[in-house]
Amino acid sequence: VRILQNEDPLSAVEALAEGAVELAVTELDADRTDFVAVPIGAQRYAAVMPPGTRRRRRIGIEVLAAMPLVATPPGTSTRRHLDEACASAGIVPEIAVETAQREALVPLVAAGAGAALLPEAQAAQAEARGAVVSRISPAVVRRIGVLHRPSPLGPAAAAMVAVVREMAFQSPPLG
Repeated sequence: VRILQNEDPLSAVEALAEGAVELAVTELDADRTDFVAVPIGAQRYAAVMPPGTRRRRRIGIEVLAAMPLVATPPGTSTRRHLDEACASAGIVPEIAVETAQREALVPLVAAGAGAALLPEAQAAQAEARGAVVSRISPAVVRRIGVLHRPSPLGPAAAAMVAVVREMAFQSPPLG
């Protein structure tokens, strides 16, 4: 068993297509029909702002995009969601800090470098460090799951898919 981490969903899918991996835990794309998709769940994004920012329960993407932003580079899943949300509102975001280190996003926001659009789990970490977190409107959500080729799976991969199916069945709906 070998586990790889790819922030870029395309590299995970490429590794799967090339046979370098049997499974890819990645963002699910409804347009992909060449692989079997096993949904795990959904990740909602939140607006995460530096300490001292006025707290609001919900903010529009246009409010977030008007702030200097901390973001991952183009091509990453989180950046794609930020860019798509801004584009749908007709806004071009101002990226103040761009980093490939996902682990640096929360400390940068907490230090006041800018705001960010982050998955709720990361947003909770940022809030614990003093950042201000709000729901984003319209909601930004990514679906996560396991992809595999239609061919039979090896024992370890089949066991992993069985665990994922069980986890997904027990997960509460995104609300």
